[in-house]
Amino acid sequence: MATDEELMTEGGRDSGQRGAHFAFLISHFSFYIAFLLFIASVALLAAWAWTAGGGGRALAHSVGAGNEALARATAALRQGKTAEGIALLESARLMRPDSPLVLTQLAAAYYGQRRYEEARQVALELNERAPDNVDALYILGACAETEGAVRKARFYYSQVRDLLSSGAKPALPINAAEIAGRIE
Repeated sequence: MATDEELMTEGGRDSGQRGAHFAFLISHFSFYIAFLLFIASVALLAAWAWTAGGGGRALAHSVGAGNEALARATAALRQGKTAEGIALLESARLMRPDSPLVLTQLAAAYYGQRRYEEARQVALELNERAPDNVDALYILGACAETEGAVRKARFYYSQVRDLLSSGAKPALPINAAEIAGRIE
């Protein structure tokens, strides 16, 4: 039978060192879980791209897979399958993170589902990449208006009006007369 002292110094490490090591592992547990989820999502996307595109061709052309996901998402949204459309748009976002069209459609889909915070976050991401993107500014204005931030909404809507009057072509159906009415 081991004495208390032998138990305390088991393997050359005292219980304080083992406790510190255990605390370190626990503190980094969430990082490991997030990393594993990331790896799993990449593997799922690769598997989806592999099967959807006829083998390795889809992996070699992830932009094509992103376009396909965007087209499928648009079709799903038009059919009223919003959850499926949003999932496909999130997939397309992973494959084409810099695509203004993907971000615009995703923000609009979130807004249509009254998921205003998510819509605002995606629109802010788009606005950071393209400050003159009329769609991002419109969604930001609509989110601000929904939240009751009238002054902020008018600011965004005035930028939308200015961009539309200078010939900007939105991807979303934005009515210039409606925007003018929201500014006043």
